Amino acid sequence: MEDQNIEGKDRETSALSKKSLRQHIRQRKARHTDEELVALSQPIVEAVLADPRFQKAQTVLLYHSLPDEVYTPGLIAAALRMGKRVLLPVVISRTEMEIRGVSAHYGDGAQRRLPHP
Repeated sequence: MEDQNIEGKDRETSALSKKSLRQHIRQRKARHTDEELVALSQPIVEAVLADPRFQKAQTVLLYHSLPDEVYTPGLIAAALRMGKRVLLPVVISRTEMEIRGVSAHYGDGAQRRLPHP
């Protein structure tokens, strides 16, 4: 019984720690300018592009970054230039998400729906 009590406290402390850690990370990310975020993202993008699994893939599922996330538009554009089929998740509602293909005209707002199997 004593072990369960300790375990419960650890979970509670862990949840508080996660919450405060997330808040701290959000605050740190908010300090960066758009230019800094692009520069900080570049090594990550280069690592993905250099990964043999990415190079070998014909289709890749990526995401279009939000302002405080790793900047992905350059990665998406590079994948398209490499001739890859690029898929992005699109939020339809609070409970639904759809995967859509990105056209070669990425960046001009053009997207096309993928047929559902």
